[in-house]
Amino acid sequence: MKDLILIRHGEAEGIGGWNDYPLTALGKRQAKLTGERLHQLLNQKDYRFYSSDLVRARETAEIIGSFINKKTRLFKELRGIHHGIVSNTNPFVRQLPIKESRFDWIPNDQAESMRMFYQRVYSFMDHMDLEESTSVIVTHAKTLTCLVNWWLGITEVHHLNKIIYQSDFCSISYLTTNANGYRKIERLNDISHLSGTNYEQS
Repeated sequence: MKDLILIRHGEAEGIGGWNDYPLTALGKRQAKLTGERLHQLLNQKDYRFYSSDLVRARETAEIIGSFINKKTRLFKELRGIHHGIVSNTNPFVRQLPIKESRFDWIPNDQAESMRMFYQRVYSFMDHMDLEESTSVIVTHAKTLTCLVNWWLGITEVHHLNKIIYQSDFCSISYLTTNANGYRKIERLNDISHLSGTNYEQS
């Protein structure tokens, strides 16, 4: 795989983890503009198209797919971090005390720690058939950070516990490999294609 294009889903009616909220009207507009940009960016390229299976990501991918003439493959492994038994409410309402390192902390019953989350996403990427030159993934903010770190080969906990990348709604992050085989971040959190929208973050 020479290129990895990461897209955060559009603005949704709710936030957090495995909450299954649909896109807002603005989120659908953001996805449309992202589809138009990707149509230009992917012109004549051979690529695969993947998405988280949660509604806000799936709807974003479906709208983008209508512009790039590609159906997405949905994967549960590309979801954001699981907040556990409060996943359908505010994930910060109830949290268990930190009894170990923050990377291994499980904040709620049935939730994931950051280590479990990274292991899930890294294992998924390690075992995917990514032989084609480009893969496009629609996902969530924390998962996008995880995917960038996977691409760069970052595995040390003291780095993973402190690194986060800004990823706005329907931003495009473009990760590439140069002629010498070095992986690099070509573009991160690009929202230039969203100019003219009432862009707000929540």
